[in-house]
Amino acid sequence: MYLTSADFMSRNIDTRVEVGFSIYDKKIKKEIRDIIDIQLSDNTKSREINSQNTNKYHKTKSELPVRAQIDIYNYLKNKNKTN
Repeated sequence: MYLTSADFMSRNIDTRVEVGFSIYDKKIKKEIRDIIDIQLSDNTKSREINSQNTNKYHKTKSELPVRAQIDIYNYLKNKNKTN
């Protein structure tokens, strides 16, 4: 798994320093993957970003609402209780 800035684009590389790095620790990889999965499952605030930048609301037919901000907070809060 590698992490880098979200704007890792050639125009930025030419004029400033961008950093990318690998993650080797299995526990940290799992935590990052869990958080990404929570973000991708958001069905209350999600938007579809396309080339026209219309940012259309993306509604899923899930029975249970998933709001990434709240669910990530709870994930980290509960994780810290067990450590």
